[in-house]
Amino acid sequence: MLLIGGSMGRLVGLGALEFHKMLCTDYSALEGDDMYDVYHWSAHFRWMIRDCRLPDPGTFAVIGMASFMGGSGRITVMLATVILELTADAGLIAPVGITCVIAMLVGNLFNHGLYHGLIPLMNIPFLNASPAPIMFVSRIRDVMSEKLVWLPCQVHIGELKTLLARCEKGHVTHNAFPVVVSTDNLLLQGLITREQIELAINDFKDEKRKKIIQVQCGTGKDKMFKIDLMHYCDRGPLTVHPHTTVARAYSVFRKLGLRHLPGAFVDVWF
Repeated sequence: MLLIGGSMGRLVGLGALEFHKMLCTDYSALEGDDMYDVYHWSAHFRWMIRDCRLPDPGTFAVIGMASFMGGSGRITVMLATVILELTADAGLIAPVGITCVIAMLVGNLFNHGLYHGLIPLMNIPFLNASPAPIMFVSRIRDVMSEKLVWLPCQVHIGELKTLLARCEKGHVTHNAFPVVVSTDNLLLQGLITREQIELAINDFKDEKRKKIIQVQCGTGKDKMFKIDLMHYCDRGPLTVHPHTTVARAYSVFRKLGLRHLPGAFVDVWF
């Protein structure tokens, strides 16, 4: 980008140089042996350049570098600092700084910068600072999934192993699962992640931990032991009302750095 911008800037500088040559009546080119005469250059030609105010194509090249890279990558302060360090010319502070700002503003009128465009290509989890306009008129009940995998507070060890197996095969893509009272009562009690489920399975193999986390359900032939997930799940997950706007939920999700945000209302959750 620096090479392309510098080349374009120098082309513009050469054009400006030729234009000033035509306007200046005192200009005369070095010809013949004068081209190699250092004395003639130092005594006459360098003063003629100053009197005609001929531009330096190299300055245009530096400004072209700043404009091209600043417009494509939306870089301002850092780019201006780097170019000033390369040239060691404090006189370029104003033109390079103004060029970087103008290039950034003009580029923003068309699209995102180069590095912002690489975010979706690299699958980087990134959220914009402001929600989209449509989010202010949408409700989370319209965008959040209602067919989620949930777990009761007391669950059999086999169900947890089956759930993890489904996650490994890609049949279940959730990273966290709502914990409810029971299959008949979907009142949200907490939120449990895959890591916490794996920890519960490992603790069930330990005899000391097993006595703490297991609960007896049923009697007689129906007697069985289950794991109490309340020992592992987050009992106070942050939730939002289903009628909350998507913009509000988006702001809460982003500002608090959340990964999961259930929408709960009485015994119904999304």
